[in-house]
Amino acid sequence: MQTVVVEKQDWEPAEKNMRVPSFEDLENVKLYEEDVRLENPEGQLVAIMCQANRKDTARLAWVARSIHAVRGWDDGNPAASSSNRLSGMKYPNLTFGTTSPAPLRRRYGCSASGFDRTHERIGIELKNLAATAWSALQAYSPPVAESVWEVVASQIHDDWLMFDAPWTSGIINKTAALPYHRDAGNITGAWSAQYVVRNRLTGGYLHLPEYNVALACPDKSLALFDGQSVWHGVTPMAIDDHPEAYRYSMVYYAKQACKECYSATEEPARAQKQATEHDFHRESMLDGTYNV
Repeated sequence: MQTVVVEKQDWEPAEKNMRVPSFEDLENVKLYEEDVRLENPEGQLVAIMCQANRKDTARLAWVARSIHAVRGWDDGNPAASSSNRLSGMKYPNLTFGTTSPAPLRRRYGCSASGFDRTHERIGIELKNLAATAWSALQAYSPPVAESVWEVVASQIHDDWLMFDAPWTSGIINKTAALPYHRDAGNITGAWSAQYVVRNRLTGGYLHLPEYNVALACPDKSLALFDGQSVWHGVTPMAIDDHPEAYRYSMVYYAKQACKECYSATEEPARAQKQATEHDFHRESMLDGTYNV
């Protein structure tokens, strides 16, 4: 694996939800298409991109075929959920792993995602891939892996982690050119892992503007980086007019909102208590009897 030293520059997006230009329009950006390890001048790891091993190449191929066949991607209501949280545009996505509490959505506890319950076999294979990604980070940078594990394991009950890897949840994005962002919902100090499976398209590079580099994210590749602190975005894609043209990115992360969750056996009771208290406060505010 090639090691490249990169220097961080002061960079902020010029506007909220700033879209990533096509690679041809990016200036002075180095594109890495093969396995690479990015380090800062002090020797600290910034990011890694590598090809999956033979076993996981087969697993990724199966996962890609399976999620491509999931009903709903290409109809009027794409996928199980559509998100505009980053770009102001809806793009098809599916979330997997642990669903965290979201009181504003009247969801008060951690639980297995609907995707994992509906597509159990795919969910298991995605967790197997999480374990492999974690092994890769441990092998490429034991100090980073140790730091990440200490941060996550000290805050998240292991019932909500994926096969003892330091990630609670994940999202599958379908052919999405994402604007520049940092993953604000992640635990500070936790890294992200991203697998990409692609077919019949070009572009869709992971751009790290603070370092003037782009990772090509070829078919069946893995990228590891601190998505919570590093600005990143995905360049536009040129897509063949073919039903089998796609770019799926499967991103793993540790959600801050999972920190409050108890063990899997204790969590339903905690969530019910939270729901009861929320409903009580809401009704009190509506009838004017709530006192601060």
